[in-house]
Amino acid sequence: MNKVDKLISSLSSPAFKKRRNAIRKMGKIGDSIFIEHLILAFGGDDSWGIRAEAAKALGMYADDRLIEPLITGTQDESRFVRAESITALGRYNDEYLIEHLIKGTQDKSELVRRVSVVELRKYEDYKATIAVVKLLQDKDELVVGLALIALHSMKKIEESIEPLLFLYSNENMKPEDRTTAGWILADFSDERIIAYATRFKSHRKRFMRKSAKELLQRLSFKHSL
Repeated sequence: MNKVDKLISSLSSPAFKKRRNAIRKMGKIGDSIFIEHLILAFGGDDSWGIRAEAAKALGMYADDRLIEPLITGTQDESRFVRAESITALGRYNDEYLIEHLIKGTQDKSELVRRVSVVELRKYEDYKATIAVVKLLQDKDELVVGLALIALHSMKKIEESIEPLLFLYSNENMKPEDRTTAGWILADFSDERIIAYATRFKSHRKRFMRKSAKELLQRLSFKHSL
């Protein structure tokens, strides 16, 4: 039995580690001969660990045959499988997939919401930006931080101003997140932003005074161009 046949045969093993290792090797080798077998493992194995590994391996391939199985994977009962499926779909950078990534931002699992916002940041799309803006109110601190990072490079929309101002003025937020919110706000021309920054110039915390001063300087520089 040659190496290829041996790996394929290993997918039928009752041993979890043997199946997992075979899938990992298939992903690293990247030979299209493995695709159909990985799809079967992804859709049919009883172990979420195997399905998640299969999704990760499928993400190594650029093959349109994988899109529909991966879309199905975004509805898997395991959050790990859903997350790996979304990450794999994100590698296609196809606008057709935006709606599925947006659904991921509404997932009950913070892990899935995190990977969804990371993948959505690649798109210059209004609906994608709106989905990320909504995550600024997420209960998970890391999701909020990732959403801010994403918005820094995404299309600027007016609907993001109020949520960003709230984060910028929220003393419970991490300083780095408030700083990022300020950087994004500097890209807008809006009197509300100037009013907020002016107010915070006399804030009791030195960090906020400095941040407000920098924001006003960036706004002034931008408006002078």
